[in-house]
This record gives sequence, C-alpha cells and structure tokens, in this order.
Amino acid sequence: MVRLRARRQRDQKEKKLKERYPTQRLRFQRRNPESELLLRFLRNSGKNMKRGTRAIILRDQRILLGRRLKKDSFYGQWCTFGGLFKRGETPEQALRRELREELGIDVVDPEPITVVEDVLPSVEDKLQQHFFLITKWKGVLTNKREHSEIRWLSKNELEKLPVGRIGRGVIEKHLNDRF
Repeated sequence: MVRLRARRQRDQKEKKLKERYPTQRLRFQRRNPESELLLRFLRNSGKNMKRGTRAIILRDQRILLGRRLKKDSFYGQWCTFGGLFKRGETPEQALRRELREELGIDVVDPEPITVVEDVLPSVEDKLQQHFFLITKWKGVLTNKREHSEIRWLSKNELEKLPVGRIGRGVIEKHLNDRF
C-alpha cells in the first residue's frame, strides 16, 4: 500500500515536470541513462545545491592527481583536489583552504577554468563545482591524509587510469593543449 502511494506520488511529480518542461518530453519517454540524470537534476532543482571547488595542478606537462581512499564514495578513482565550500567562503577561499588541508601548499594566482553542475547519482544531490588551474604554489606538496597516493601523470598515463568523469571531462575540454 505504501509503495503504491509512493509510486503514484512519483508519477504525479514526473507528470508535473513533463508539463513544466515540455521540450524535454521525448527524453523522458525513452528512459535512457542521460534522461534519468536530467530528470533527477530537474527533481532536485528546488533543493539546496552543494558547492565545491576543484584544482587542476599542472607542472612540466604533467598533472597531479590523487587516488581516493576506501572511505570515499569514488574509492580507487584518480581525481583532482578540492572539496565543498564552508559557509561564507568564496570559491577561491575554499580552494586555498582545501589545498592547504590536502596537500600543504599555498596557491599563487589560481586561474578559474569553468563551473560544472551535476547530480551525484548515489545521493541524488545537485553539485556545483568550480574548477581552477594551478601552476604556481608555495610550500612542498605532501599527501596529508585525503588520498591513498598522489602522482604526477602525463597525458598518456592519464588516459589509462580510472578518473572521475567530471574531472576527466574538464581536463579534456579545457586543458588538452596545456599538457
């Protein structure tokens, strides 16, 4: 009985979304993974969005990535560095704090690259990520505790490793000519 009621409520919500966004109607009917992601994104549009910052660190035609720990939801994947904003922080302030915490460095002149919005499939939360390019910093790069290992990778090495889809997409789209 409860499941039936929940299904009816979900169907009513989808119907309202279809009416509100008529141009997306065909995508919803096909039920492919991309349309499911779009539907989840639209469902969550009224919820609070999580905001984060990510650093793409380059040096000598190589990119620095960290491998996620077991406690993380993306365990084993290689990723850029960063995290979620704290209340009242700007993207650049959050970036500086996160890199100090994760790598023990102070960033010099971070260059904004892009902002990406997505839905986290595991929890269906909206996430807005601000990506920055880092080529200068003060201090010694040290793996503090957030990653099982950190490594400088060439473009060829990067192609062979499991990298988060959002990070890989930003790297390929915006930094292909830089390394």
